[in-house]
Amino acid sequence: MKGLFKIKSSLTDLYTSQSSLNSGFGDTKSHHNLDISGTIELKLCYNINKGALDVFIKKCTDLARVKRNQAPNPYCKLYLLPDNQKTSKLKTTVKKDTIEPEYNEVFRYQLNNEDFNSRILWISVWSQTSLGSNYFLGEIHISFNNCTLDRFEEYALLARMSKDNLPQTILQTDDSTELSFDLTFITNSTHIETGTLQINAIQGKNINHEKHSDIICKGLLMPGDIKRKLAISRKGPSPKWDIPLRWENLSRNNLKTISIEISLWRQERFRKTMMSFVRLTAINVQFDDKFSKSFDSTDAEKRAWEFFLQKPTQIHHIQLPLRPATN
Repeated sequence: MKGLFKIKSSLTDLYTSQSSLNSGFGDTKSHHNLDISGTIELKLCYNINKGALDVFIKKCTDLARVKRNQAPNPYCKLYLLPDNQKTSKLKTTVKKDTIEPEYNEVFRYQLNNEDFNSRILWISVWSQTSLGSNYFLGEIHISFNNCTLDRFEEYALLARMSKDNLPQTILQTDDSTELSFDLTFITNSTHIETGTLQINAIQGKNINHEKHSDIICKGLLMPGDIKRKLAISRKGPSPKWDIPLRWENLSRNNLKTISIEISLWRQERFRKTMMSFVRLTAINVQFDDKFSKSFDSTDAEKRAWEFFLQKPTQIHHIQLPLRPATN
């Protein structure tokens, strides 16, 4: 999909599309107070010749329970953003009394290749009730300018964010900066309890760079202050590195006690300046006072790391907002 032309979408259009959604923010007939858990498994297939996007919804796993610890009646809603028409809304069937619903349903959107990279697929999971006040069970947002096609992927369901955060962290407007990468733990052939933590296919989006400056990617593993640096620098707003960051001889059991920082630096003539970063930390990880304040993670970063810890030997495709560096 690299050859597709990217069309810009205005922030006004994005907000307009949101205001048209039946179960949007501020919907008094919906409950948004559950502790979100679980995943959704799906596959995206795009046919350039037909201008057709097929969304295969396979299943959800480990969904949150609703009132009185009851199993939900889950269904999925799909929107193709930005779109202010209700025709963008599609729904799966409702599955009764289960936290492990299997759908195996296919939905098609007509989408020409000129518009492909500007679109975002919003999928939310709900539990239907007899009184019409449905329970929110989580959501995902997939930006087509950096997504995986033609194979099933498992995504962690996320809590709904406030409307104030919508443009930066959900709708991914053209002004947002992101870092995407593949994360996996490669076990040793002779001792499967140890292995290599690998971060590969690292790519930035909308990086604020100077015309003649180089961008350097660094990795930091904590505790221990174990640094890695990619020798090759890149230029431009979307720098990409095809060689991985690697930390060898790590214990698989210790993955839940470590944290990883991936940072982008501007290489200037006589100095390097840190521009932005992401930090992956387990929710309950404990550091001493020296690191606890400086090595914080956002909720999205923590969820990404926790999802990786569930199945570390699989390849996890992660896309996170970059945070600006502070002095």
